[in-house]
Amino acid sequence: MEGKDLVYSVQDQVKTVVMGLLDIEEGSAGELLFDQVTSIGASAIPFGSAALNAYKFYRLNKRLNDHLAELRQINAKVQKLEESHKELVTQKAFPLIMESLNNEQEEEKIKIILNGLENTVNRSDVEESMIRAYYDVLNTLRINEILHLMKFDKRAANESNKDFVEYMELLLDRTSEGRNRLDEVEGYKTYVEQKLEQQGLIIKPRTWGALSGERVPYDDSKISLSKFGENFIDFFKSKEKKGD
Repeated sequence: MEGKDLVYSVQDQVKTVVMGLLDIEEGSAGELLFDQVTSIGASAIPFGSAALNAYKFYRLNKRLNDHLAELRQINAKVQKLEESHKELVTQKAFPLIMESLNNEQEEEKIKIILNGLENTVNRSDVEESMIRAYYDVLNTLRINEILHLMKFDKRAANESNKDFVEYMELLLDRTSEGRNRLDEVEGYKTYVEQKLEQQGLIIKPRTWGALSGERVPYDDSKISLSKFGENFIDFFKSKEKKGD
């Protein structure tokens, strides 16, 4: 089954949950194949990449262990789904999510990846093509870029203008150090926003005033989420309520 060969070293309790999410029945031929893959899969890795892959397999196992309680809850929901929805989760979504868990470098993104799995289980209207699109985009973003994206969500109350104030202070700083820092901040914001725009997540108006050669004050209030950006955030947003 697609995706299951990504799990090479799993403890029994993790194995049980993963098999459930992949819809592999205990005692079936699928479990036998699963055991064979997890026990001998590493031997098929080319020697040159064995160390890197061994580290990735250890990391994946740790990630699954760290979120075992959450995965168990999700698995319990999966087993109660109607057949077509269950098939989408087990045959399409979970193998895709396992791949993201295996390849992700930033630990801070693991919860976001699993939020997508939970929302896939909770939503009967989600389609495979959209799940793939959301994870394709998520896999290209760093956590700081996701946080930057969240600033453009006008649907959420944003009581802080700290970034804008700090930027304006740099703009008014005429020292050499201040100008260099301003160039660095502007360059970084430009890079991130171009990336978010290219991914179809934000709509950024053009600043024609910059053609005069004068600096145009940074004003992110002119930037808005696209519809795809709103759906992207909603798909990976945790449904947990604070205080629960």
